[in-house]
Amino acid sequence: MPDLGFDPVDQDQLIWIRVLATTDIHAELRDFDYARNRADPNKGLSRAGGLIAGLRRSAPASLLLDNGDFLFGRPFSELPDRGAAAVIESMIRLGYDAVNLGNHELDLGFDTLVGAVNGTELSVVSASFLGPDGAPVFPVGRIVERAIPVASDRRAVVRIGITGVLPPRCLGPSTALGAANIRLADPEEALLAAAAHLREQGAQIVVLLCHEGLSTEDGEDLPQRLAKSGEIDALVLGHTHETFPGPAWTGLPGVDPEAGTVHGIPAVMPGSWANQVGRIDLGLASDPVLGFRVVAHDVGLHAVNPPNADRPPNAPAVLTASQGAHAAMLRTYQEPVVNTDRSLFTFFAQLGYCPSTRMCAAAIARAVAQAVPDKTRGSLPIVGLAAPFMCGGYRGPGDYVEIRPGPISRGELRRMSPHSDLVIGIPGTGRDLRFWLERSMSAFHQILPGEHAVELIDAGFPPSDFDVPFGVQFTLDISSPAMCTSRGMATGEAPGRVQDLHIDGQPVTDDMPLIIATTTHRSGGGGRFPIPQTDAAVVTDVSIADALVDALAAGVYPATGRMFNFAPLPHTRAVFSTGPRAMAYIPDDARTRLKPLGVGRDGFLKMLLNLSAG
Repeated sequence: MPDLGFDPVDQDQLIWIRVLATTDIHAELRDFDYARNRADPNKGLSRAGGLIAGLRRSAPASLLLDNGDFLFGRPFSELPDRGAAAVIESMIRLGYDAVNLGNHELDLGFDTLVGAVNGTELSVVSASFLGPDGAPVFPVGRIVERAIPVASDRRAVVRIGITGVLPPRCLGPSTALGAANIRLADPEEALLAAAAHLREQGAQIVVLLCHEGLSTEDGEDLPQRLAKSGEIDALVLGHTHETFPGPAWTGLPGVDPEAGTVHGIPAVMPGSWANQVGRIDLGLASDPVLGFRVVAHDVGLHAVNPPNADRPPNAPAVLTASQGAHAAMLRTYQEPVVNTDRSLFTFFAQLGYCPSTRMCAAAIARAVAQAVPDKTRGSLPIVGLAAPFMCGGYRGPGDYVEIRPGPISRGELRRMSPHSDLVIGIPGTGRDLRFWLERSMSAFHQILPGEHAVELIDAGFPPSDFDVPFGVQFTLDISSPAMCTSRGMATGEAPGRVQDLHIDGQPVTDDMPLIIATTTHRSGGGGRFPIPQTDAAVVTDVSIADALVDALAAGVYPATGRMFNFAPLPHTRAVFSTGPRAMAYIPDDARTRLKPLGVGRDGFLKMLLNLSAG
């Protein structure tokens, strides 16, 4: 507990209760990466479970919560239930007191979600899901009691109410709820009703699980409004896979990024994939009306792979619960599923050469074209977008796709596109597409004419957000400032970097209608891309992996060449970092512009890129 200068067990002083939280686990039960077939110490509920055990031992009382997107994800996507049984059993064995529902809980439809959680000991709370009669579908909240020592012979019983909300905008275009005649309530109205219900039932403290993250785009956003409601004492955020508290949120209205508060309410946003455990310590004082009220707090994040400390041990409960799913996936990922007649790699994705990502984008566009009715599509161009997830970055110089001609195993397929999201077509305009590409092209540092040996890529930009198109050509001017930060926040800069945008040789105007072929992850807000608002989206039942297999099996390979060109910058050189294996794949038309400099201390191959000729 925080040292406040007095004995917390003194009945005239504060008593403390610890709220522990995870979010966006996405079925990452173990510290293992199946797509790469290697251990990954940076994630996993098994590691988080070991961390949780230690945090529980150091607190007089605690509760454990999850904020949604726990049930489905990439690790077990090939199993019949996508690993849902192993996830639920793991969470039950760790002793979760309540879990909220996120948008990805609906990936397989509402009925599948209900079938997975009903009849289990997992306590789901959600004030958001409303049935045809307007009544809540799930319990809107739960009250957990904790007896906390206040003296050598006495304990105080605290009643903590827990509720959860899923904002409708996090779901994006989806047919999962409409098909089941279910709708999502307004999150502010849902909170007010749920909090009132919990207070009536005797809750002295209310904790809100909100499957939404902080944003710096629109000033005061939903989390700030919920914090100002006066109905909650602690707030757990998520969905965006980001972390709070932290300096990234400096200047946000009502937010204290050091103290970890939103309008004075202690709040935590604990990353994703069980890579962090959020902690909110609540100091309670006796209150003549409520029984207890929060008068002090301490907020923190605890990483499962801390940089200057030992990693926590794996929780045996999670290893046992996930053993069968783990063994099945190790076998499954070795199976060959399709063939390729050409090499697929991501070594030069940020230079516009990426046969792996272009193949993914082409497969996504093809799947949407097959799903869009002719009367809806007409002659509208379909632009496929995909990102090179394994393309170096913070995962190091060995983290690239390199697939040679021949059979492709399921594991190799997952390296090309690791997630199990469905393909979706979103009607939009040329303006929407340009802004989408501007978001991706913020990966590059601004480089002015005449500069030499400047790093080309912003090391803080995740490769998973570098969407590149199939069927589109454009010129990239990196001498202009980026219109977005590496985290997708608008900078207000103009006119942008994307120039001379064409589709099959035809100039793309701002009002030109088209269809953006992407994934449900993007449409739900993943990566903070500018999603066109529409009710006419076409949600397919095709996963990215299935779309890839279908396209490769049909021999539908996109044309080789660059996906974009750099605008010429006279007398300008930039340093491009890639994996050492890239030397075997240098594109012929890039050899005169790339000068290998050798492998740096960080293990990446450094190449000097001549930008004078674009």
